[in-house]
Amino acid sequence: MAESPSYFEAYRHILSCLQDINEDDFPFGTIYYYIKRRAKPDLPLYIKENPECKFDLSDLNNIALEDAEQMSCQVDVKKLKEVCVRDDENWPSHETLGFDVSQMRAYQAALREEVCLIQGPPGTGKTYVGLRIVKTILRNRARLGINKPLMVVCYTNHALDQFLEGITEFEPHGIVRIGGRSSSEKLRDFNLSKLRQSASTGKSAIWEYGQVRREMVSTAKKIENSENLVHVAKKGLLKYQILQQFMEFSHRKSLTCLPYLSSSSDPIAFWLGILDEVGECCVDPSNTYQNDVHFSAFKERTEPKRNLKAAINAETISEGEESDISEENKVDSFQTREEDNTATEAFIVLENEEFERRYIDDEDDISDDEFVNTFDCLAMKIPEETIVALPDANNEQLTDESEWVKVRRRNSQKTALFIRHRLAEGNVMNEKEIKRVRDVWHLHSHQRWSLYRHWVQRYNEQIQRKLRDLCDEYNRNATVLSEMRRDEDLQILREKSVIGLTTTGAARNNKLLRLVGPRIIVVEEAAEILEAHVITSLNSYTDHLILIGDHQQLRPNPTVYKLCKDYKLDVSLFERLINNGMPHYRLTLQHRMRPEISQILKLHKDFYPGLRDHESVMRYEDVHGITTNLYFVEHDFPETHVDDSKSRSNIHEAQFLLYLCKYLLKQGYTPNQITILTAYKGQVYSIRQIMEKSTFEGVRVCPVDNFQGEENDIILFSFVRSNLEGSIGFLKVSNRVCVALSRAKKGLYCIGNFSLMSQQSELWATIVTYLRSEGFIGPSLKLVCRNHPERCIEAKTFADFKEAPDGGCKEPCSARLDCGHTCQLKCHPVDREHRKILCQRPCEEKVCSLKHVCPKRCWEDCPKLCPTLIVKMLPCSHEQKVQCYQKPHNVVCRSPCERELACGHGCRELCGLKCTVSCPEVVEKVFTPCGHKAKDVTTILFGNEDDPKARFIQLEDCNHIVEVQGMDRYLKQYKDSHENMIKLPECPWCKTPIRNNQRYKNIIKAIRSDVEKVKIQIKGDTREIRNKLSDLIKRIDKARNVLVTTNRDRRLELTKSTKRKGLGQDTQWRVFFNNLKEKLDKSCFTISLEDLSGMNIILDMYDKLLKINDVKAKILKGIPTKTISDMKEFTQFQEYYGFLKEKIKCFQDTPSDQEIEDWQNEYQRCRHSLSLVRVLSAFKNSDIKRDELEMVNKMAHEVYGLLSDGFPFSKNKE
Repeated sequence: MAESPSYFEAYRHILSCLQDINEDDFPFGTIYYYIKRRAKPDLPLYIKENPECKFDLSDLNNIALEDAEQMSCQVDVKKLKEVCVRDDENWPSHETLGFDVSQMRAYQAALREEVCLIQGPPGTGKTYVGLRIVKTILRNRARLGINKPLMVVCYTNHALDQFLEGITEFEPHGIVRIGGRSSSEKLRDFNLSKLRQSASTGKSAIWEYGQVRREMVSTAKKIENSENLVHVAKKGLLKYQILQQFMEFSHRKSLTCLPYLSSSSDPIAFWLGILDEVGECCVDPSNTYQNDVHFSAFKERTEPKRNLKAAINAETISEGEESDISEENKVDSFQTREEDNTATEAFIVLENEEFERRYIDDEDDISDDEFVNTFDCLAMKIPEETIVALPDANNEQLTDESEWVKVRRRNSQKTALFIRHRLAEGNVMNEKEIKRVRDVWHLHSHQRWSLYRHWVQRYNEQIQRKLRDLCDEYNRNATVLSEMRRDEDLQILREKSVIGLTTTGAARNNKLLRLVGPRIIVVEEAAEILEAHVITSLNSYTDHLILIGDHQQLRPNPTVYKLCKDYKLDVSLFERLINNGMPHYRLTLQHRMRPEISQILKLHKDFYPGLRDHESVMRYEDVHGITTNLYFVEHDFPETHVDDSKSRSNIHEAQFLLYLCKYLLKQGYTPNQITILTAYKGQVYSIRQIMEKSTFEGVRVCPVDNFQGEENDIILFSFVRSNLEGSIGFLKVSNRVCVALSRAKKGLYCIGNFSLMSQQSELWATIVTYLRSEGFIGPSLKLVCRNHPERCIEAKTFADFKEAPDGGCKEPCSARLDCGHTCQLKCHPVDREHRKILCQRPCEEKVCSLKHVCPKRCWEDCPKLCPTLIVKMLPCSHEQKVQCYQKPHNVVCRSPCERELACGHGCRELCGLKCTVSCPEVVEKVFTPCGHKAKDVTTILFGNEDDPKARFIQLEDCNHIVEVQGMDRYLKQYKDSHENMIKLPECPWCKTPIRNNQRYKNIIKAIRSDVEKVKIQIKGDTREIRNKLSDLIKRIDKARNVLVTTNRDRRLELTKSTKRKGLGQDTQWRVFFNNLKEKLDKSCFTISLEDLSGMNIILDMYDKLLKINDVKAKILKGIPTKTISDMKEFTQFQEYYGFLKEKIKCFQDTPSDQEIEDWQNEYQRCRHSLSLVRVLSAFKNSDIKRDELEMVNKMAHEVYGLLSDGFPFSKNKE
């Protein structure tokens, strides 16, 4: 990479195209001839081929500037249709075509020079000229013999959208935009992806396209599944059925000759000591692996049954090997996850050379065809089905976990981790060693794992080979699909007249554009594009190149600054050609800025000394509410860094511009007429953080680099930089200054430390000198009331704008509104006729015959029905408050019903509702045959109350009687419906909680036990609460004792003349501690650990305040009282200190995290404020020189500003 230390996808296509450039096919090779000989560029090739061609310029006759309306000459339409571009005398006048003189020269050159450079200073209409050039070429394509589309190239999507939107005005159907990052709704139907959907493609092509896509999807799934198979093989143990084809015949035979092996146990897992005969996990596979217990145990069990020969030659296992194994036992530890296996047996050591010359027996050789079938089967498998499933206790359907279930789960997890560690080891058997193994059961555990890893390696190699074939197949289909898409796009592009795309899009679609072969290329904002990006946009068919831009505005911005400094990579092709003497055409008449603003751009040689103003800019109205249309506000408030980044911000400038913007909005300007620009992105973030969305909705805030090529009526600019180091960064670069000062049409208001900028830059020195001579710079901006011109406001800070609360002054408006009330606003310049201002006074209209007053505001419509509440007599003879409009017979009476039921008891319902059907009253009734009296319920609740065999129970908490069986069912249903909450059962009659009942005591006891558990979770352990409560009481008593001692000592130390109170002299602290102690005494049974923690935090705050008070006493000792009293910094410290004290006293409960953080931030502010007092007092009492004292005061002023800016004290400030 040449442009960035990181590799970005956007540059890959650019670099690839640069590599493919052929010098013989490169267009405009004679450009270098022009540079050397200073020769005039030649005619485009298509004009050379047709020298007698003539242009039709009649379409431009109706597109004229305001000058053209006053032309005295008569336009010859026939002459406009036959214009020979080679003959200067044959051209119509510039007024006829709607150009000024400089625009006409650029227009002529663009039509007859194969490489044309048009420089457009701000507001001179370079986009206007560019669109007229494109329109002329498109209207004369047939005459010129051009059957290929014109290509428009821009660096950014935003600039491309703007230019193409202009082309749609005269070419509504022939445009295609390549790239999906367009934000223009107008160009949505012109996007290439949209045109593809509407393109008429044949059925056979659609079917072929879909077939290729389906094959790609199928192949992609196989690739993904294959990768998963490889991945799974690294985590788990592959099954015997998967690996058997990769084993030697003798290995397969010996491995599967165990008749007693259960079907649930895999042979490989059993052979490696992972599972036992019945498929359960071994107790400790790591111990087996370290001590080879597995080898000796299985040798004894398998030898009598299999009667096979010795598996390995006697010389294979030697004493040296045994010593190696024992040495390895010392260093290998599964618990510490060590994988040091460098001391493995010599014949097991992996030889990398063996991979390419692997030997396989004829009887075990697997052909590629066999593997393809095997692979296809694997590709259809779920990857997890290829590995051995370990018994997992989590799969057991058990309601409770017994100890053996937990042990089983731990063993399963431990085994899975052991398998991963063994698979991660690097030693693999080679082919020569494998041939010496006859019986796999005679191998040690290390050897078995080494052999298993060999099988897995062969398995992975076969999958990788097939994976490569699949990737090749996918790439082939992707190429076919790309070619089909390219053919479809090629057909669409050839039918269009204009192709629009960015430089990155041109590089990405380079092959497609070569097939299209556009002969004419227009590059907009060419001075902002890297040279390589323009070069890669050209092709061998290009005959005509038009570059439009301004190299005196923003230049290309490489990511690496070293490339700008050492290799001039920030110089565009546009600027390089001009610097080397290539003829170019500068537009000189600007139509944007009012003369006061444009004059700044004429001051310096790096700007535009020859720039002229069009008369239309002389007729701009003045900016309302401000005495001048151009002003620079000076200040010396320091800048700050933003989040430790390279960007910067200045909160004073942000606040000032926001209040100025709000003031301008109150003058009647719309939000889209005002733009706030800044020199740094950090300032953009600061402004957006403090601006109210409802107030500033529609006001654009952006860095100046993102605003090139755009304009607005009023520009508010923040330059940000203000520091003691004298650094202004890139504000000394003329290109950025040019863009910053040339965006405004009617009003430009800037704020910054212009004294610093003029000292560090010769350019700014020239600008500031001009501003001072014209009175356009000063420490405050002068605002004027439009209703009372004699009232002015000098706005130096944002607080000064509060003198104009409604955009005028503080005089009451007092104008009479149409309703008869007076306007309640202060003086306001907008809507003086009060047609849109709504009266906020209470309405005085009568809305009913009773003369009730309307309850709404004056501007609101009065209600049709009076809503006032009055007392009315209802038909039932009850009185009730109802709304005035309601009729008594339509109102439901809410009074208690006074009627009696048939049983003689009173009705329980409201007067306006139906009476009670069944009386719920409890009465005494004589049971037979025993004759005892008992309470009985006359209302059926559960359904069994009238059963002669029914039994009843009385609830002691409310004395209601309920039927037993129904109550049992009710409690069961109650428990099921409240299973997610802990709540005592309730009486079905009155919902009283049932706390005391002998029948249901077990249920009540269980619920109370759950309640106690929840209390412990919420409040904490009772014993811990008791201990911490005791410690907290001791801490409070200690603080009170220290308070008494401190009071007594400081009365002796401090003199009456100082009148300085210490922390202990404030008697309110005694009340504060007494309240804390009283609160603890009252809530000792209900207090929680969280409450105790909150009180400890409050006491920690008190301790911090005590320490800072002690530091203050040491600082003030020996310092004259007058020195301290004259210091505003000490006054500031006392304010912060008093705020912290009052904040602590206000904490009644546990402070929240936000309150703690806010207090800590203010504590840091107070601490730094005291440090500032200490430093200043030390310097003032020393024999310091005057100039040094001034420097100290300046630094102290900067610190004082940071401490007293009114914003929270953050870490950045610290």
